[in-house]
Amino acid sequence: MDQGKPILSICISEALYSLFLKVYPGSFRRAFGSQMLQQFRDIRRDTGQARAWRIALPDLIQSVPHEHLAAIAPSTNAHGPAVMLGGVLFSAGFLLSNANPSESALFSPGSFCLVLSNLLLTIGLLGFSSNYGVRLGRAGRSFVLIAALGSALSLVGGLGLVVTSLDLLWGARMLGLVLLFLFMTLFGLVCLVRKPLPRFNGLPLLIGLWIPAGGLFSAAYHTVTGAWPGSGSFAVTGILVTISLGFLLLSNITARGHFY
Repeated sequence: MDQGKPILSICISEALYSLFLKVYPGSFRRAFGSQMLQQFRDIRRDTGQARAWRIALPDLIQSVPHEHLAAIAPSTNAHGPAVMLGGVLFSAGFLLSNANPSESALFSPGSFCLVLSNLLLTIGLLGFSSNYGVRLGRAGRSFVLIAALGSALSLVGGLGLVVTSLDLLWGARMLGLVLLFLFMTLFGLVCLVRKPLPRFNGLPLLIGLWIPAGGLFSAAYHTVTGAWPGSGSFAVTGILVTISLGFLLLSNITARGHFY
């Protein structure tokens, strides 16, 4: 099928794919890089260049994060403690930041806790998706992966705010949190259907629902009182404690590998 195709186009395509392969960890490239390149060549030869890229790109996007995580901790359950600490630090950081609004937003204990929680949740959720993706199904695995990417986006925004207070970075930080908890909610719905956990299949939903639940409560509170609820209110504190407990229980289950 390659007859008549410009040789230059084929060479550029293969060189570009070889460049993409360099994104994988070194150990993975040494073990599988040549095989993957040959497979790409075979698909291109048999089905055409466009079809080869339609197959290759989704695979690259999905597998690169998981291979990097596997290279860091190939046989450990470090994602469990990471999820646990990340969830606790998120709630602590949120409460500390809002309890001291006059304190510097860049170097305050609350901001430090939030940034560290984003780092830990990113690592933990990526590990969760990598280790248990098959049992979660394509939708569940995708939702956890997007939640992890949301946490990573919030981490980038938080780190950037150490240098400058650009509105774009604040937006990235908040958008990342929205993605994190929104897709944890969607993952929770998948868990209720597939029931991959031996118990507490509603945990991810309980963790993720804080944004819509908190938003609805705040809107109702504002409608009745004309003011927004403070971070020290019983309801907000209760939501944050619930999130921490949810992450603690989820990390305990996943760290031990208690999956069907």
